[in-house]
Amino acid sequence: ERMERDGIEVVHAHYATHPAMVAYVVERLTGIGYSFTAHAHDLYCHRAMLGEKLARARSAVTISEFNRVYLERARAAGKKATPIHVVRCGVEWERYEAMARERWQRWREAPPGTRLRVLAVGSLQPYKGHRHLLTACAKLRARGLRFECRLIGEGRLRPALERQIAALDLAGEVRLLGARTEHEVWDWLRWADVFAMPSVVDESTQQMEGIPVALMEAMAAGLGVVATRLSGIPELVTSEQNGLLVSPGPTIAEELAAGVWRMRDAGVRERLARAARQTRGFDLATNVRRLEQVLGSDAGTEIASDGVAA
Repeated sequence: ERMERDGIEVVHAHYATHPAMVAYVVERLTGIGYSFTAHAHDLYCHRAMLGEKLARARSAVTISEFNRVYLERARAAGKKATPIHVVRCGVEWERYEAMARERWQRWREAPPGTRLRVLAVGSLQPYKGHRHLLTACAKLRARGLRFECRLIGEGRLRPALERQIAALDLAGEVRLLGARTEHEVWDWLRWADVFAMPSVVDESTQQMEGIPVALMEAMAAGLGVVATRLSGIPELVTSEQNGLLVSPGPTIAEELAAGVWRMRDAGVRERLARAARQTRGFDLATNVRRLEQVLGSDAGTEIASDGVAA
């Protein structure tokens, strides 16, 4: 009733699950059109009525070409060719420029044998793959690498990861830092040399990454990144050009260890990190403007370059 009273023309729901279902119900009750954005779990794990939601939507948005294929499959079951747009997530790359330059200078001045600093940021859930990173850490120590590894995030796997750290005798190298504020994560990004994103598919739920924003932040901050070749991640990271990609399959721990081992070379790290800073297409302002254009089109309104409805 409030939407009708306020003259709302289009509802945009963020996530294709319950939010899009609410928008669907609003449309059926009032005729007010809707669109929605899909990210990851709302495509890979929970697809109830996805075809019906797509069929009645004015448009759909998703964050990767990989996801667009998922939505196109769901759309094929419907009667309407609903437009599907790729609008990526993004970060403010310019905010990280000074941090990146300070880091690269530190690498050039570091004495031989300086401990390599490895950081991972993500909730402690199966699809984040932390257990594989811990196994990789054990392999790196066996090879004689001097390093420190810090994991930021909280979740139900913490007790299991603590047990794994103890079983592998990694307490001297690895620490679980728990949940941290945005400002604290910023400080740990400044601390790190290498960012690890050991993502996998959770076999029990099929949950996996979209394109992690934490990985975008690490690249913007001028870190060497090692991630898995999974879902939309290769749309952000091109292996050997602006980072390293490894298989999310049975050899993941060995490949992660090999990737981090290569990053011990400051010259390799800086070459990849400088290219990572030049990655295009994941800038926040650019993608906000793109979303404005999509929403304006859904409402039959032209959005000017300054973001103002004409």
